[in-house]
Amino acid sequence: MIDGAAVRVKVAETPGEWTGLVAVRLAVFCDEQKVPLSAELDEHDRNAVHALALVAPSEELPPGLEVARRGIASRASAQAGRYLPLSLAGARGGHKDDGSVAHAVGGARLLRRPHGVAQIGRVAVLPAWRGNGLGARLVRLLEELALARGYRQAVLHAQLPVQSFYERIGYVVDKAAGQFEEDRILHVRMTKVLSFDM
Repeated sequence: MIDGAAVRVKVAETPGEWTGLVAVRLAVFCDEQKVPLSAELDEHDRNAVHALALVAPSEELPPGLEVARRGIASRASAQAGRYLPLSLAGARGGHKDDGSVAHAVGGARLLRRPHGVAQIGRVAVLPAWRGNGLGARLVRLLEELALARGYRQAVLHAQLPVQSFYERIGYVVDKAAGQFEEDRILHVRMTKVLSFDM
């Protein structure tokens, strides 16, 4: 529970949850970090597994979700359909989706890479919800999913300011890769061996 609101970390199962997750990514990456929309949402979203941190809907928006009042929810709705993950396409209009936008406060995605490697990325938590372990919970869920699918290593590209966060949860910098720029932000490649003993 954070600020009186229960937070659930789960895999996105409906278009409404996907749209809520897109709203978080737009708020964090596009609005806060100035990443161009064309670089933030991409073709990889269609085949990724997406995790989100979700708060139960209520009459009053939880802290940090006032971004929806600034038009991000409508922008997210406009973009979400273009990149709707294939795994959620069947849920559109189905019994799992009531058409509402989920109250997401964080999210992340998992991509398949060759040779038993899973790539974790797009880890984002709204500012008012940071520092409460949600990022670690999102990454952990995706690591567990990767393990269940037979992956033995996770890789990610960490922005330099959050490198220490990933080190605390077991990731190691790939020194051979060095620092590199993605969307005008310095990153390092980090890896973690996945095992059931993590």
